[in-house]
Amino acid sequence: MKAKDIALLNPPSIEKSQPLSRALKLMEETGAYCVIVRESGIPYGLISYKDILNKVSTARFRKIHVLSIRLSSFFNPITNKVTEDASIADAAALVLNSPSCCCPVYSGEQLIGIVYPKLFLKAVSKSTEVVVAQVMRSIKESSLKTSDRIIHARKILAEQKAFAALC
Repeated sequence: MKAKDIALLNPPSIEKSQPLSRALKLMEETGAYCVIVRESGIPYGLISYKDILNKVSTARFRKIHVLSIRLSSFFNPITNKVTEDASIADAAALVLNSPSCCCPVYSGEQLIGIVYPKLFLKAVSKSTEVVVAQVMRSIKESSLKTSDRIIHARKILAEQKAFAALC
């Protein structure tokens, strides 16, 4: 399988000047984990749920109303690009090293899609030889209780970089 076989083609995109709430609504409407951020119509960066959770968990953003936050404060510039003919193993390696947990897929200079961890399940689900231990990542045991505040749980997840469950 190649990256183009699992990519979300024609990914959602938004201009950099838009509010964060619009990006969240676009992700919800399309079911995509991330959105391409454009500047004057040109792909410039990515914003994902992981980016949003990382920023919202910082003290600076906790007291600001979501509707007043601009997208430009949250996205990551495009650093990794996947070619349409890249193997899914190579694409997965780039996604794992991406700050946004997703990567754009290009055909030459043309953006054709995006890949993110959930999309790799298509490839894994077709194989009966994949064992959970081969694809899992262990995390440190945590002492979270059901009575703990969300902010404490978010801090623990951020420290362990355990955002994979959200991807």
